[in-house]
Amino acid sequence: MYNVEFYKRKLKEMLSSKRYEHCLNVAQSAIELAQKYGVDCEKAYVCGLIHDICKELPCKQQKQMAMSSGYHLSFEELSSKSLWHAVAGAYYAEKHFDITDGDMLNAIRYHTIAREKMATLIFAHPEYRKQQNDIVFPAVKEFFRRQIETERAAGTKLMIIEAALLIEEHYDEICDELWYINADETV
Repeated sequence: MYNVEFYKRKLKEMLSSKRYEHCLNVAQSAIELAQKYGVDCEKAYVCGLIHDICKELPCKQQKQMAMSSGYHLSFEELSSKSLWHAVAGAYYAEKHFDITDGDMLNAIRYHTIAREKMATLIFAHPEYRKQQNDIVFPAVKEFFRRQIETERAAGTKLMIIEAALLIEEHYDEICDELWYINADETV
């Protein structure tokens, strides 16, 4: 039903190899989450695959697409360039990939900020949060492990990683040093 190979070709055209690899990893994690929660695996894979399709477009183009999308944009979304690609991505999926499924478009559109129902489901129930973390955090750590190996092989002398739960997820196993910075929220 979905033309995954076409989507992959478009992703390769529009994204760096690093971002493309990220999309493949998210798509794989989306399948695992879909299986756990009884959601359509093909739809989840497609959403994970194309969620960042507009991530590396120029900011001006992302904003223009977001504004043309017809989606209501909150003040926070309008004020933050890092959020424009999600709305633009949903718009792109609808216009260029003929995806009309509302759940899929919303999954792409809200992947940066989530939605109240999803946040309530995940964060209000520790067992759901743990299930999600057990899938997501190891995948993120494995992505960084491979990235570190690639950069070392290329002769990169310094690589900085910012990730949630650096200590809890034992990033000391793959990093030479861990730095923890605690700052007051008002700073």
